[in-house]
Amino acid sequence: MAELRNLIDTNVLLVASAYPVIENADIPSLSTNDVEKVFNWMATFERSEEFVILSRTIDSEYRNKLDYQDYGFAVIQDKVSKAKCDWLTLNKDFNDDAVLSPALSSVIHDRSDRKWVAASLSAFSMGVNNKIVNATDTDWLSWEQVLASHGVVVEQLLRTWLLSKKEKKAKKKQQRNRTPAFAKSKLSAQTKPSRKKRKSRKKK
Repeated sequence: MAELRNLIDTNVLLVASAYPVIENADIPSLSTNDVEKVFNWMATFERSEEFVILSRTIDSEYRNKLDYQDYGFAVIQDKVSKAKCDWLTLNKDFNDDAVLSPALSSVIHDRSDRKWVAASLSAFSMGVNNKIVNATDTDWLSWEQVLASHGVVVEQLLRTWLLSKKEKKAKKKQQRNRTPAFAKSKLSAQTKPSRKKRKSRKKK
């Protein structure tokens, strides 16, 4: 039986590397329990026979965000050294983004995330069972059903936290939409210093 392959979003490596206390500005605020959940998943993955799927684009993103002293990246390098990885070549467009079908491109609006979907579909086309692993990106929660209809599986390590964050985002958006246009312009005007004040500042 072939071992399961994993496409691990960079946010998973970042959170796992931050355990037990997050001090990385790229990571949203998480409870210690949530950080520990992600760390434990990575530790289990490290001990397992499961593979990681990589491409040059994925590897480049890892290296831009982490280094060899970060636990998450060290786990990936350990898998590579033990030949527990599959390297894929992805088709790219003129923007250097992974190419998806028009149906998926219209949904996956974050172009930097298209590489994960493209890699998953490519692996599936070769008969390789795989999943995308996510910790803190709510987009993967929003895209989950559409991706599932194309055979792409996403494992949400922090589903409860993601649902809460997504709900908060939706409420903020509703509040912005309810604010009358005149109120927005008035608020904007209040935040801008008058011309006299700006001149006086320059004199100082």
